[in-house]
Amino acid sequence: LLPQETGMIYYHLMPTNTFNRTVLLKNPDGTTRMLDLDKDAYYIQKKAEVTNHYLEYCVRSGHGEKAQQAITDLLDFTLLLSREGIVMVDLQFTSNFGFIKDIPVRIDIEHLRFERSWKKGYETHLSKQLKDFRKWIHTHLPPEFLTYFDEEVARLKAEEKK
Repeated sequence: LLPQETGMIYYHLMPTNTFNRTVLLKNPDGTTRMLDLDKDAYYIQKKAEVTNHYLEYCVRSGHGEKAQQAITDLLDFTLLLSREGIVMVDLQFTSNFGFIKDIPVRIDIEHLRFERSWKKGYETHLSKQLKDFRKWIHTHLPPEFLTYFDEEVARLKAEEKK
């Protein structure tokens, strides 16, 4: 239901007899795992740059405005999904989201679900997650980004009151 917002290309949740093949997956830490394409559940997404790496790279490369726009886009994107009733139990802005060609996407889809009541009950959850994101920005980015983040959160809250 969210192919653009998740970068989803393909998902396989039910056993089949289509592929008749196993694949050896190698993780960055050197561990491996065999994946039976017919029996195992899996999904394939477009390659996204994880938010923390994306923001740090933008800043290091002298593209501060791009990093600020990414923060704005990520906050707007998250709020839009929450308002629609898309529950994202563990937001973790820095690791569960990423960017594909400067567009924010949700890369950890394990706990996504639709819940009508969420349309009105997401504020408390979002508030805690924003504090965690703010803490990360304070620790990893120059001070002006913390000011920018606070201004963007204030903008979102003002929009909510309208």
